[in-house]
Amino acid sequence: VQIFSGQMNTMSVDDAPDAATVTLIIESKLVELERAANWRYTDENHKSRYSGDTFFSYVQAIQDAQVAWGRSAD
Repeated sequence: VQIFSGQMNTMSVDDAPDAATVTLIIESKLVELERAANWRYTDENHKSRYSGDTFFSYVQAIQDAQVAWGRSAD
């Protein structure tokens, strides 16, 4: 029966003459939610991960765009 699932962080071994002790420090997979992502929402960073995608190349062009929504354009 599995009672825990996670990753090993550090391990120390104490090899004494009368007994050996192995100490593991483990962490849950939920610790990943507390770590900051190194991703940036820029065209360069997006293309480094998805080379053919052009999604972020249009962001700067529409950043200050005025959009007529539910009314006539002036």
